[in-house]
Amino acid sequence: MLNVVFDMDGVLFDTQKVYTRTWREVAEILHIDNFEIPLKLCIGRNRVDQVDILKTHCGEDFPFDEFYDLKEKIFTGHIEEDGVPLKKGTKLILDTLKKTGAKVAIASSSRKDVVLHHLNETGLTGYFDVIIGGDMVEHSKPFPDIYLKACKELKCNPHDTYAVEDSYNGIESAVKAGLKTIMIPDSLLPVKEYDSKIFTRFDSLVELSEYFAIRALMEKLWQKYDYASILFENSTGRKYSVSGRGLSASQDKISCARGYVLRVHGRNRLVEHSFNSLKVSDSEKIIAQIENLFDKAEELKENFTIEDTERMEDEVFHSFSENDMSRSPEILGDKAILDKLTELRQKGLEADGQIIDCTINSSFKKSRKIFISKNRDMSQNILWMTCAMLMMAKKGDIVRSYFKSYSGMNGYDVLDSLEADIKNVAGNTVKLLMAEKITPGRYECICTPEVTGMIVHEAFGHGVEMDMFVKDRALAKSFIGKEVASGLVTMHDGMGVNEVATYDFDDEGTCGHDTVIIKNGILQTGISDAKTAGILKTKGTGNGRRENYEHKAYTRMTNTYFEGGKDRPEDMIKSIKYGFMLENATCGMEDPKNWGIQCMVNMAREIKDGKFTGRIFSPVVLSGYVPDLLKSISMMSETPELNGGGYCGKGYKEWVKVSDGGPYIKAEIELG
Repeated sequence: MLNVVFDMDGVLFDTQKVYTRTWREVAEILHIDNFEIPLKLCIGRNRVDQVDILKTHCGEDFPFDEFYDLKEKIFTGHIEEDGVPLKKGTKLILDTLKKTGAKVAIASSSRKDVVLHHLNETGLTGYFDVIIGGDMVEHSKPFPDIYLKACKELKCNPHDTYAVEDSYNGIESAVKAGLKTIMIPDSLLPVKEYDSKIFTRFDSLVELSEYFAIRALMEKLWQKYDYASILFENSTGRKYSVSGRGLSASQDKISCARGYVLRVHGRNRLVEHSFNSLKVSDSEKIIAQIENLFDKAEELKENFTIEDTERMEDEVFHSFSENDMSRSPEILGDKAILDKLTELRQKGLEADGQIIDCTINSSFKKSRKIFISKNRDMSQNILWMTCAMLMMAKKGDIVRSYFKSYSGMNGYDVLDSLEADIKNVAGNTVKLLMAEKITPGRYECICTPEVTGMIVHEAFGHGVEMDMFVKDRALAKSFIGKEVASGLVTMHDGMGVNEVATYDFDDEGTCGHDTVIIKNGILQTGISDAKTAGILKTKGTGNGRRENYEHKAYTRMTNTYFEGGKDRPEDMIKSIKYGFMLENATCGMEDPKNWGIQCMVNMAREIKDGKFTGRIFSPVVLSGYVPDLLKSISMMSETPELNGGGYCGKGYKEWVKVSDGGPYIKAEIELG
C-alpha cells in the first residue's frame, strides 16, 4: 500500500505565489529593504521560526507583529477575492491515490485552521486521512517533527512513506524524518545540493500521478510473478537546419517517445509488453495481456525450440540524477536558435572566397527515464545537444566538401565549439580542392581522435557486442584473454566520460559501467545487455539499450574510446619517415565475423621526414585486419577526445546515440 504525505502551499495549492506577492506588498508598505533573502528562507517555516529569521536579517527591532498582522490581512483579501488556487494535477493525483487505496496526509507549516479552510474551500478534505498543521508541533520544518507526527498518525513507517515537497526547508524536514522525499519545484529552483538528498523529482503533480499509477500496477505484478520491471520513457527533441535552401525547425522524430515497457518473468519465460498510456484502472487489462503472452509462448513450443529463461537479477538500488539543464535549448526557443545558426552560416560563407555553401544543423534531446522493479527505483533526466557544419568549396569544375560535428551535455554551449572552428573547417574545405588520389599501400599513419574513434567503434566495438557471441557471429568470442592490440592500448566503453551516451542506468535497469574491454593489448571482455549476460553466465555491463520503449533492448555501445598515452602529437609527426595524417572520418562498417576494416576518411595529409609537405589526398579508404592495425600502434597522445555527433544502428535499424574517440595514434595502415 502507498503512504503519501503532502506539503500544502506550493504543492497542492498555488498559494506560495500569493504568499510571495503578499510579503513583497507588506515589505513595500512598511519600507523594508533587502527582503528577498529572508523571504526565501521563510518559505516552509512556521511563525516562530519566521520571527528568528526576520530579526536576524532585518534587525532585532523588526516589527514582526505588525508585519504578520498586515500580511494575514492582505493574504486573506487575495484569497477571498480570487479563491484558493489549485496546482495543476492536484485533483488528478488525489483521485489516483484514492483508487489505489493509499493512505494520504498533509503536513503543512501553516496553522491547521488555515489548512482546513483551504481544503474545505476546494472540496478536498475527504481525500486526507490525517491533517497536520505547523501549530501542532513544537518545531516545524526544517525539523523532522511534523513528518514524524504525520507518519505516526497514519500508522506507517517513515521509510515506507513518500513525502511531496517544494521547498528546501520541507525537503530537509522530510529527509531527516526518513521519508522518500519527492520534490516538485515551485518558487524555488532545484539545486544540486538537494538532488543528492531527495528520492526523485518531478516537474508537476501530473507526472507524479503517473509515477504512483506505475507503482500501483507493479505492486499487483509482484504479487503474481517472480520478477517484473517497468521502464517509463518521456523524451522530446527538436532539430534545426540552416542552408542555402532555407531554414527549418521541427520535431526530431527519432528523439521523441513517450510510453512504458514491462518485462515480466514467469513460467520460466521472459515476456515484454509496451503501451503508451496508463491509468490505475488499466491494471487488470495489462495483467491479462501479460498472461496472453505467456500462453502464446507455450503454443510456440509445439513448433519451435524455446529454451527456458532465467529470472532477471534484481539487486536493491535507488538513484536519481540530472545533468545540467541550465543551458537547455528550450530556454532559447526556435527563433533564437535559428537566428544563431544563420549567423554561424554567414560566418562560414565569409570565411573564404572559394566557399560556395555552408549548411549548419543542430539537434537536441531531453529525456526522462524511470526504471522500477521490486528492489529498484531509478530515475534520470538527460539533456544532450549536437551541431554540425558542412562546407563546400569550388575551383573551376572541382567541388569538395568537409563535414564536422560537435556534441555535449551542456546544452547550447556546443554552438560555441562550432563557432570557434569555422575558420579551420573552411580552410580544410579549400585545401581539398587540391586533393590527389593516393597510391594504395601500407603506410605509417597518424590518426586524429575522430578517426581513432571510428576505428574503435566500427572496426572493433561492434565485434565485442556479446549478443553476437551468443549467435557465434563475432570473432572476438575466441580471443578473450588473448593479445589483440599493442601493449599501449587500453579500450573502454561506458560511463568513464561525460558525453551524449552517458547515463546512470540502461534500459534494463542495469547501472552504467566503465567497462575495460582491452587492457594493455589483451582482450578482457565484451559488453552486454542483461539477457545476453544471463545466457553467457557473465555479469551485465549496463549496455542494454532501446531505440525507444516500443523496441527490443539490444547490446549497444555507449561512449567507446582508447585511453590516452604519453606522446605529443608533434613528436608523433616528427617520427614519420613517410606517411600520412588521417583526419575527417566519413564512414565505416562493422565486420564482427572477420575483423575486416572498412572505413573511409576525407583527408590524408602527406608527411615526409617528420614534416607536412602540403600535399592532400582524398578520399582515402582504410582496409586490412583489425588486430594487425591495433598491434601496430606505437605511439599515443596523452588526452583522448570524444565526439557524439551521430547515431549507431544495429545493422540497418535500432538507432541509439553514441560517442567514440581516443587520442592521436600512430599505426601502420593499409590505405587505398
